[in-house]
Amino acid sequence: MAYSAVFAMMVGFGIALPDVNQILKRINGKLFPFGWLKLILGLPKLTHYRMFALGVIPEYHGKAVDSLIYRALYESCFSPDIRMEINYVLEDNGPMNNAIIKLGAKPLRRYRIFEMPVS
Repeated sequence: MAYSAVFAMMVGFGIALPDVNQILKRINGKLFPFGWLKLILGLPKLTHYRMFALGVIPEYHGKAVDSLIYRALYESCFSPDIRMEINYVLEDNGPMNNAIIKLGAKPLRRYRIFEMPVS
């Protein structure tokens, strides 16, 4: 199991963590009395990762830094049985969606923000 964080010459970063929801589902979310032990013992066997944070400073937007960070994270976790999910990219975020598609990932969910005036 690898915890991955990549920092690209201090112009950007990406963080991917193991998806502990796989284990929590098996123990029905109950950590006591022995669920915590199953959680700790199950961590090395995890095969799903979630990339939940990516940031690039504005001066480097559009210069493929995000793609390089995605690639580095993927390569640091790569194994045929590893699956990485890139979370919470809004559907109207064209540059991020393009980078993900160019890396060969396929969209599974569509995230939208709806707005409504409150009066």
